[in-house]
Amino acid sequence: MINFKSGGLLRKVNILADKALLAAYSKQSKQVGVSQVLQSILDGFPIKTVLNSIAGISIILVAISSGILAFPSIDLITRHYDRTFAIESAAPIPQPENHVVREDRVESLLDQEEVAIQQLVQTRISESQKWLEKPSADRFSIKLLQIVSLKTKPLEMLLAHQIPASSHEHVYLLPKKRGAKMVWSVFLGEYANYKTAAGALFGLRGNLKKNQPYIVSLATLKKRFI
Repeated sequence: MINFKSGGLLRKVNILADKALLAAYSKQSKQVGVSQVLQSILDGFPIKTVLNSIAGISIILVAISSGILAFPSIDLITRHYDRTFAIESAAPIPQPENHVVREDRVESLLDQEEVAIQQLVQTRISESQKWLEKPSADRFSIKLLQIVSLKTKPLEMLLAHQIPASSHEHVYLLPKKRGAKMVWSVFLGEYANYKTAAGALFGLRGNLKKNQPYIVSLATLKKRFI
């Protein structure tokens, strides 16, 4: 009867079974009988629903009494649905296919960005050597900072996160070996006179000012790095 009334829905089966058990407990019965099941089904239903339920249940009762339909116990029904629920809960939750695709895509974009920054650093190192060889000793530049590193990774981080992309082509990276160490001097821009360089120095972003940048003449740089 519970199966018939619940339509096989686990939530309704549990509700009806609980009510039947409560009805049996109130009668101090050790078993749940048809009367308790019937009481659980009729409990709380409007009169029209009750009449419809009685019509359907009467057919089932006749079938049970005549032996045509075997009436399963409440325990058997609840164990069946508990087992079904456990199997459904243990089943793996399908993951969307595009979840993996998105991760791969993000990793690919990050790899491309890293390669681009590495190429940018190598290009700026090469351009910096050409820059010093030009006959422009009477000009000026701004020394941003020095980085001590045998690898170019700190330079990559500097260009990627601190210096705006619009200024990358005006960044010059000059290496100087000191014993077992490599010292990278980072310069920004080339200015025709000291006044113009001073204006550019004043307009630097806050994070570029923390290393106390200063103006230096290209004549001095040529003597130091060539």
